[in-house]
Amino acid sequence: MVQCSEMNFPLLEALSGGKRLESMNLEEKKKLSAEIRNRINSIVRENGGHLGPNLGCVEIIIACHSVFQLDKDRLIFDVGHQVYPHKLLTGRHEQFATLRKKDGISGYPSAEESPYDVFRSGHASTAISTSLGLKTGYEISKLQTKTKEDRHVIALVGDGSLTGGMAFEALNQCGELNQKLIVILNDNSMSISPTVGGLARASRLFRHSPLYNKIRDRFLGVLKRIPHWGENFETLATMLLREGQNLVTPAQMFSVLGLEYFGPVDGNSIEEMTAILNLAKQRKKPVLIHALTQKGFGYKPEGPNSTAIIGPHALSPGQRVKEEKEKLRNNASSEMQKDLDEKASTSESYSKCFVQALIDQARHNEKVIAVTAAMPEGTALVDFQKEFPNRYFDVGICEAHATGFCAGLVSAGMRPVFAVYSTFLQRAFDQIFHEVVLQKNLPVVFAIDRAGLVGDDGPSHHGSYDIAYLRIFPNFIIMAPADGRELKLMVDFALRQSSPVALRYPRLTVPKQNFTQTSLGDQSIVLGKSQCLLSGKEVCIIAYGSMVETALKACALLEKDGFFPTLINARFVKPLDGEMLQKVHENHDSIITIEEGVLAGGFGSAVVEWYTDHSYDTSCITRMGLPDRLVEHATRQEQLVECELSEEIIARKHISTGDVLRQEVAVGTALGKKVEGIMNAGELISDDLMIEIIKGKIDEKSQGVIFDGFPRTVDQAKALSEIVDVRHVVFLRVDQHEAIRRIKNRMIEEGGSRADDRDEVIEERLRVYEEKTKPLLQYYEGQKKLRFEERALVRDRQSATMLEFTRANYDFSIEGGKQSLPSGRQRGFCYERGEIYR
Repeated sequence: MVQCSEMNFPLLEALSGGKRLESMNLEEKKKLSAEIRNRINSIVRENGGHLGPNLGCVEIIIACHSVFQLDKDRLIFDVGHQVYPHKLLTGRHEQFATLRKKDGISGYPSAEESPYDVFRSGHASTAISTSLGLKTGYEISKLQTKTKEDRHVIALVGDGSLTGGMAFEALNQCGELNQKLIVILNDNSMSISPTVGGLARASRLFRHSPLYNKIRDRFLGVLKRIPHWGENFETLATMLLREGQNLVTPAQMFSVLGLEYFGPVDGNSIEEMTAILNLAKQRKKPVLIHALTQKGFGYKPEGPNSTAIIGPHALSPGQRVKEEKEKLRNNASSEMQKDLDEKASTSESYSKCFVQALIDQARHNEKVIAVTAAMPEGTALVDFQKEFPNRYFDVGICEAHATGFCAGLVSAGMRPVFAVYSTFLQRAFDQIFHEVVLQKNLPVVFAIDRAGLVGDDGPSHHGSYDIAYLRIFPNFIIMAPADGRELKLMVDFALRQSSPVALRYPRLTVPKQNFTQTSLGDQSIVLGKSQCLLSGKEVCIIAYGSMVETALKACALLEKDGFFPTLINARFVKPLDGEMLQKVHENHDSIITIEEGVLAGGFGSAVVEWYTDHSYDTSCITRMGLPDRLVEHATRQEQLVECELSEEIIARKHISTGDVLRQEVAVGTALGKKVEGIMNAGELISDDLMIEIIKGKIDEKSQGVIFDGFPRTVDQAKALSEIVDVRHVVFLRVDQHEAIRRIKNRMIEEGGSRADDRDEVIEERLRVYEEKTKPLLQYYEGQKKLRFEERALVRDRQSATMLEFTRANYDFSIEGGKQSLPSGRQRGFCYERGEIYR
């Protein structure tokens, strides 16, 4: 291989400067391939990403760029994890250092990033379908516009993707439509054919050359013209030629589908790939080029992890640092070795923890079987395979088949566990219904890995939707652990159920502390039962799965500020813990649900539905989760901040102005002393001071801020709307009935007024009140940022609790000092009375 300095990329820089690849000679292209490999290697080892697949297909992509005009023609990537060379050749050399980083370039094709990336991809077996549709569309457009321009479409597909049924469905239609499509099969494992060598290379180039095809066609034409026997001779000769070809190539498999087979070709040879692509370009029918490549070509890592480094899966960021640590470990003393091992043991992934629990179950239950869809390393099932090779099945990239396969295993008395990434389980949606749920709920266990945000792999790999789409199926158990200990208990629980189970866990290391091992709640796993981790007051946070750890950190931040919320580890989305939900609603002012899944149809939605079905008011509930949009690649922590799911944002998000005032007074800050002085003097907190409080204390990412009281003028309201950058501010004002009551009480306390006089005063004050509030109401109605809500604030003297409810629910009663109306309690600052209430 041609060597080049790792920090010197003259040819890549020349291409970025406008030089065209077609103008380079073969020697320059070989040097370019070395530059590309060095560039990919250096960045992937720092940022993480797919190394082996990209190093193996450099020559294929250089050849495609040399033969086709890819600003007009189209190169479609299957999966997309081998797109790095393509990015470097299409003006993204300088940006490549930002690979997989927030606001940087994606690790997969992205049409938003470059017009050379046609489809945004990330899943397998899709490229032939989309390419065929694209080519068909171009041909229809060509007929409609009566132009002669021929736009080529090339699909680059890995050999693993051909195990997916969608790929074969597309190949089948390729032959039927007979469109001029080029499919490049990048065979980097030699799983189809090992036929290589000089003779084979020469024969396949000759076999597809125009001269060979011309001679063959003339020969068959001569045979056909022989009297009486011509057609028989032609059929026999065609059959002999085809069968002779099939002796050394797997052409038959593709020929029967109507594709002309080219290959095997040396995919790591620019010269050979360029020649074969030029031949394929001249064909008038669909062509499949079988290119043999070496995964990780040109890179020779050392050490015990060399296979993983060049393997098909993405490396974690900082691979260079890991390699340095590996060298240190190899040279370490026994004492240092022990220390390193102890530190490593505290960073076990959820995947590893799950598989170890599954192995423990399999040791005493011979019916336990593990199934994966071409992800043994990613799901960590390789450890299971080593111990139980006869009870481990890798079905290839066939999630739908894997689900049906598991259904059959259950019907035969086995207990299969399908370990699958959340994003890939989506491909088996119909089979989950038809093969599992419809069959009287077969107890298949779906171990859903990578549930939630996955960081730099981006939106094609986020596990965002499994809660929402699995909730719709009857009798489906859906649960998630909060730590490693709970995960192991849930594996045991899942294998004892008589209905299908979804057990979801994130792409994280398990928490170092098993915080579910607490005396506050039941530590065992009981169907549909949650666990109380913190017992507090006023606010209850109900967190699900991976968000429990985040919620605990948020509670710790709140406790520093004097707030003590209740924290519930939900454990189950289906069935929900109804008993817990009832108690939470009765004993807390507000309820917050937190999940690492989409809000639409997710865990929070399930909670709101439960309360609605049981006639509870839901205005006190706030749902936190993934938004209704794609979350782009970044680190997971950056994504949590973006989705407002970090512990800091959770802690600050739902603090009302009353909370802020209480905190300031309690701590004794300058603002707190000022507020306390105003209250002690019996005066009202002014609008300007309240605006100052909000401006200084409410985070710009906050949502759902409660501002008790409202500005008295439109100017003040406008000023507030400009400084508070939140989704909405709820302004609570007293309604007319409550205003009358307050005015009457105040006048009675003042004494000396006759009833008639009071009525006149009340009428006048109400008129002034309406005049002042009318322009404010009109202003709020035109604001999307601010939401005005007319509420009644009533003091319950017996329990010293402020009850808040809408005018629609005006009828209420209080028995024994307890609230008996369906709405939740609201804490905050009573603007008109100048009181802080708890």
